[in-house]
Amino acid sequence: MKKEPTFIASIDVKTICKAFSEAQVGQIITYETLSRLIGRDVQTEARNVLVSARKITQRELGYVFGTIQGEGLKRLSDIEIVQTGAQTVVKIRRSSRRGVERISNAVPEKLPIEGRVQMNTYLSVLAMLQTSLQNQRIKKLEERVAQAESRLSLDKTLDAFKAIQEKPPQ
Repeated sequence: MKKEPTFIASIDVKTICKAFSEAQVGQIITYETLSRLIGRDVQTEARNVLVSARKITQRELGYVFGTIQGEGLKRLSDIEIVQTGAQTVVKIRRSSRRGVERISNAVPEKLPIEGRVQMNTYLSVLAMLQTSLQNQRIKKLEERVAQAESRLSLDKTLDAFKAIQEKPPQ
């Protein structure tokens, strides 16, 4: 039995989705145009409409839109989509660093054993993310992927990270 969706897109979301579906690769759709389509400012009061439409268009059509600050949204080409990975890595690395800083403020001695286990688990995971997302490690992993000429499995990715050693100081 198929589950009914819990989210029903509004007329405004559907209107913006239609505009997105008609966009060509490289085309910029201005915030002004999108706001005019729904009669509300998509940068302020109707920002949620814009976010929903982008998610739906990406999920259903595979169209990805990047932001052009202060101007609008651009439908990205395949290479531009791939290049967004660098932004994602930076964002995750920054978030993991902030998570370590925040969690480290807890006093382990004041925590029950379960709390200490959680604290150390999260600190370990976040430290692993910070370390594995360093630029030099990503470059080394990129070399491994180039040799394999395909995406590495999780096991091979972990093995590659284990093999990637920092150059000893000279």
